[in-house]
Amino acid sequence: MHALAPDLVEKIERRARKAFRTLDKGRKDHVHRISDLTATSCTYRLPHKTSRSAYSGAKVTVTRGDDGAIVVPTALPATKLDLLSKSDVTSLLKDHVGTVRAYKATKKDGTGTQYPSITYEVGKAYEEKKAVTDEGLDCAAGINLADLEWVKKERPKDGGRIFAVEFEAPDDLAAVPTRSDGKFRAFRCKVVEELEVDASGDVKPARGIIGRLKDKLMGKTPDDQV
Repeated sequence: MHALAPDLVEKIERRARKAFRTLDKGRKDHVHRISDLTATSCTYRLPHKTSRSAYSGAKVTVTRGDDGAIVVPTALPATKLDLLSKSDVTSLLKDHVGTVRAYKATKKDGTGTQYPSITYEVGKAYEEKKAVTDEGLDCAAGINLADLEWVKKERPKDGGRIFAVEFEAPDDLAAVPTRSDGKFRAFRCKVVEELEVDASGDVKPARGIIGRLKDKLMGKTPDDQV
């Protein structure tokens, strides 16, 4: 959950109360950031921040009870951020609160391309307590992850694999380097699935070794993918 600042909750309540008051008088005067006004509820849209926070522009539903009491949520549910491109990493990741889906490129045996101390497997969780938090370092100790476009481009060509992982921000995030090209470091993550890139460049769930062998026999899969 992402807590809303007390002063923001008060501001939303004032706007909602004003909107309900105009409705009670038989009018529907425009109240800034209020929409979907009914006798029992309305919607307040949070402003879009220049930081492009994950909660910028989010909608808050305000309700009014039979006794006239107005209830404003004090927190918003956590959202999931899927890192598909470099801009998602450099512009959205630092501000995000909640689950993050990122990607890991490995060698054919599932080990990291630079630091092969971990063998990644679907369903398992990993931790690097000594992940470096210095954002001035482009590459350092930690679970090095990236956006999807980065791993598609940079994965080893001789049977390199792609894993989708998830972690919780900000607690599991170690550092987004100042000069990040889409890579960043995490303390912890869990591998949720393995992916593969087809001939057209589209990403889909991996079929596993049996499926790849069948494709090879049918001439659909290069030798280095089996």
